[in-house]
Amino acid sequence: LGCQAADTICLTPTYFEVQISSEDVDFCSGGEAVLNVNAIDGVTYEWFDANNQLIGTGLTVTVSPADTSCYHVIGTNALGCQDADTLCVNPVFFDLDITGTNGVCIGDPAVITVTDHNGQSLSYLWDPTGAITPSITVNPTVTTTYSVTVTNNTLGCTEVLSYTVEVFAFDPPIVITADPDTVYLGNTSQLEVNQNPNYDYVWSASTGEVVSPIYNPVVTPSGTTTYCVTVTDEHGCTGTACITVGVPELMCNEDAIFLPNAFTPNGDGENDVLKVRSNFVTSMELNIYNRWGQKVFTSKDINNGWDGTFNGQELQPDVFGYYLDVSCPDGQKYFEKGNITLLH
Repeated sequence: LGCQAADTICLTPTYFEVQISSEDVDFCSGGEAVLNVNAIDGVTYEWFDANNQLIGTGLTVTVSPADTSCYHVIGTNALGCQDADTLCVNPVFFDLDITGTNGVCIGDPAVITVTDHNGQSLSYLWDPTGAITPSITVNPTVTTTYSVTVTNNTLGCTEVLSYTVEVFAFDPPIVITADPDTVYLGNTSQLEVNQNPNYDYVWSASTGEVVSPIYNPVVTPSGTTTYCVTVTDEHGCTGTACITVGVPELMCNEDAIFLPNAFTPNGDGENDVLKVRSNFVTSMELNIYNRWGQKVFTSKDINNGWDGTFNGQELQPDVFGYYLDVSCPDGQKYFEKGNITLLH
């Protein structure tokens, strides 16, 4: 019979495209990246990490990976149709080293440098100097810690580094003592520096005297002299100090050389021995005679005096004559003669 029937239906395919976007494709390490997906009516979204683990739903998700990581989102409409998109984000790390001079002497410069191994665009701000360069030169007078804030100029990430410069100083400060600090010509003084005896010592004297390179030399000033020492410690740091040792003007005469004109050798402990008294006698000779010209005592030692005896016998009170010859350290000579009264 050839009968036929026909009908028509129009089908409209449902089409949508899922797209991920983010302003944080590169973000500061330790920070967060916010991922966004375009909003489509009737479409729901699920977010997954690289291991296909569900990490969130909705139009945004916040992630904070430690390394470069990729994330994908699947959009599903009411018909079960799906579309997906993937975006990888990259945490930006600092790779910085700070190096410099470990220790310096007071007054010496120290250089501190920050090195960037990633080739980033960076800015620097040092504290306490206020410098804005990757390398600074400082002259600390005490041990000081310097810090620098490094900023990634693209992302604003910051990292703070610090470096301590130790300053080597003499503690306590160098001081010289002199014992005594005033001497007569020809006498000595003991100098001493209050530092480690194992340090290096170099002395100079205003009179040209040669001084032993030790911390406690004995000196014999030829006049009032200023002694200066340069001390070098185990770090190579140096410090100086000076001291003056006074030498009174030499008077090789009766004002500085004294011989009593009487003494009482009676054993009472007072004025029992007749001696020449002086602070600076290089050599001397004292001869004492009785009234008949007989020599009853002689001495060339300033510390050896007469006790009023002759040949072991105590002499009777009387007046004795004497001759005294003295040589002083500067070559001057002094001669004196006179009478001495022996009393009991």
